[in-house]
Amino acid sequence: MGKFVKQHIKDLERIRPYQDRIDYLKLDMNENPEGLPREFFDKIMDSITPATVAMYPEPDKLTHILAEDMNVDFDNVLITNGSDESIKSIFEVFTTEGSKMVSVYPTFEMYMVYAKMFNLEAIIIDYEDDFTLDSSKIVDAIDGNTSLVVLLNPGNPIGTIYTEQEVRAVVEKASENGVIVIIDEAYYYFHDKSFVGLIKEYDNIIVTRTFSKLCSIAGLRIGYAVADKKLIEHLSKIRQTFNVNTLALHFAEAIMKEEGLIDSLIAIELEGRNYIIEQLKNSGREVYADNGNYVFFKPLTDKDKVVEGLYEKKILTKTYSVPILKDYIRISTGSKQAMEKFWLALDSVDK
Repeated sequence: MGKFVKQHIKDLERIRPYQDRIDYLKLDMNENPEGLPREFFDKIMDSITPATVAMYPEPDKLTHILAEDMNVDFDNVLITNGSDESIKSIFEVFTTEGSKMVSVYPTFEMYMVYAKMFNLEAIIIDYEDDFTLDSSKIVDAIDGNTSLVVLLNPGNPIGTIYTEQEVRAVVEKASENGVIVIIDEAYYYFHDKSFVGLIKEYDNIIVTRTFSKLCSIAGLRIGYAVADKKLIEHLSKIRQTFNVNTLALHFAEAIMKEEGLIDSLIAIELEGRNYIIEQLKNSGREVYADNGNYVFFKPLTDKDKVVEGLYEKKILTKTYSVPILKDYIRISTGSKQAMEKFWLALDSVDK
């Protein structure tokens, strides 16, 4: 059985993601429910040859493309197996067992999983009942035993966004205590504020991003971290020699280089998001979290029955057991066509 298995690993509970989702309208995991444009997808697939996948992956080309796009140096960027690998690596490199992680809650579930995995004490900053957040509480929670602070901008699932003044206050307090700050920008394409530029001023910020959301290749698992060169150097030391697959790199490079593609994906999602927000609000439902590719709302009737009714209509949604969220449903947003399909189904089961 392995007598040296760490007790906190034995005690760690993991929830297996739902499988067999292929025939559903997938609004439960903040993917693009329809994926990349077929013409673009086919063009990329046609360019892949047996020789392409016979060789080991080479991430430097994509690293250069991303560095130029963000106006940072090559050595400021690390390509990872989804932003998940970036996040887990940060925990592995920059935290110590028994130290503290400061985070708002509810948040992306993996932060709490990694806190338990690496035996950290999670210091939770709660939302107010109206889903607002006092960022000064994050600042106040940072002390000499803190090793990591987590900021999501926009946040998931509630959609919190931070001002630059708020972020600087957190980062400066963290810097005074030798603490790393993760700024998770998984949803930055859906919101007009990024904090990547702050890595040129502060050496304790690591920004993480992913190609899973707007860029629509969650199944290929590719993301990246952006930080001071020394931090990237530390993270690079624990990276597998070939951590990202060639197909993921091939698609990510093409997405970044395809003129107008990202702007088109942004416009398509925004049209769908604006449509469903208007429908939900006009029908009298409470609506939150409109800063990412998701909408968070309270149904008119019993949440569980609504979710089951949508499931029977082949539509997957996301719910939470956390008390502040227990009566709400989160859906991923996509094109207006996808949102119209969702709305027709919701209108038939929630009335």
